[in-house]
Amino acid sequence: MRILFLCILAFCTMLSTSNAAVKGHEKQLTLRMPEAVLAKTIGNTLPLEINATSQRLQGSLTILAIDQLHLNDGQLHCTLHLKGNQLQFVTKVAKHEIRLKTDTMDIHLDGTATLRFDPKQQTLFIQPNINNKRLKKSNKSPDIGQALTSLINTREFPITLQNVAPLVARTGAKTLNIATKIQDIKIDQGALLLFLTPEISTN
Repeated sequence: MRILFLCILAFCTMLSTSNAAVKGHEKQLTLRMPEAVLAKTIGNTLPLEINATSQRLQGSLTILAIDQLHLNDGQLHCTLHLKGNQLQFVTKVAKHEIRLKTDTMDIHLDGTATLRFDPKQQTLFIQPNINNKRLKKSNKSPDIGQALTSLINTREFPITLQNVAPLVARTGAKTLNIATKIQDIKIDQGALLLFLTPEISTN
């Protein structure tokens, strides 16, 4: 959950700020983060533990790495390196629940994700879509792949964002405050775009 918040902080350190060129955002400021910078920012937050509790899976997973990150076609594409400890896969046989414990699991999964931003809640929702074809070709049980993809693909992960810190400039006896509010976050070709509405005041 902290990954995207750190990405937003990284946005604030970038010097390239321009008027929004995307339709519907002409009166807003745009901050652009290239995918290489985004990948490095995310990498600095790892490893990250996530709750792996569902109807078919119990335990926890750790994201060790996010590799081959690309932004295009309105989606984030990447490969997840996951590690699971003391995982239990829940199955039913003749109406009886059976829990199968596994040893340490270390796998790579390819996937994509789409973003949806709610400006009123200032919340970013991430909808992943994991492809387990790579896992099916390995010697892992297909039940593991199905349980993992069902766990991840059926969730929309919310991330509450904080407003970007205001910019303060002094001109003579006056102080100029430029506060911004996040209005939208979108995926562009090779970059992540953050759209901001400026609010300017003086004192």
